[in-house]
Amino acid sequence: MPPEPPVGLPVVAPVVGDVLFWHTDTSTLWTKLKHFVDWRIQADQPHWCNHVALKAPGDYCIEAVASGVRKARLGESVGPDDAVYVGRPAWPEATSAERACEQAMGFVGRPYGFLDLMYIRIWTLTGLYPAGRTDALICSELVGLALAAGGVVIVPENGVCWTPKDLAEDPRLPIIGRLR
Repeated sequence: MPPEPPVGLPVVAPVVGDVLFWHTDTSTLWTKLKHFVDWRIQADQPHWCNHVALKAPGDYCIEAVASGVRKARLGESVGPDDAVYVGRPAWPEATSAERACEQAMGFVGRPYGFLDLMYIRIWTLTGLYPAGRTDALICSELVGLALAAGGVVIVPENGVCWTPKDLAEDPRLPIIGRLR
């Protein structure tokens, strides 16, 4: 059973560079089909967090979804089945959040890393992470690379590809509240 999402947190307004952590209830067949990628990540890496994005300027976030890496309005990204939590990185410099967002924006248009999901599954089952990388990204890779560009380097548990669990459990990304 995955750990439960945080409770009792205040509603906060995210700022540029915050990490947004999604918890989508995938317990029913309908939500498993509707949120297949989130369910697959949660099945392979049991954790309450099954999607992450980086808060961008304005009412936007940068995220990797099945259609690829995109800059989207928060209202487009957050659905009725979602609980979204806000993590605030301890940026080492005043310009770190902006650098992270610039890095993430540079990935917009890249394809989604479906192959990376398979790699995570293989790693979960065998402890081995297959060689070979593509330019495609999953949500947690996008955020992990953006954080590194801003100076917050998080080493993924498997040594190669970040998962939402890696980011949600890192103490340098304390969850300070929820989006709604």
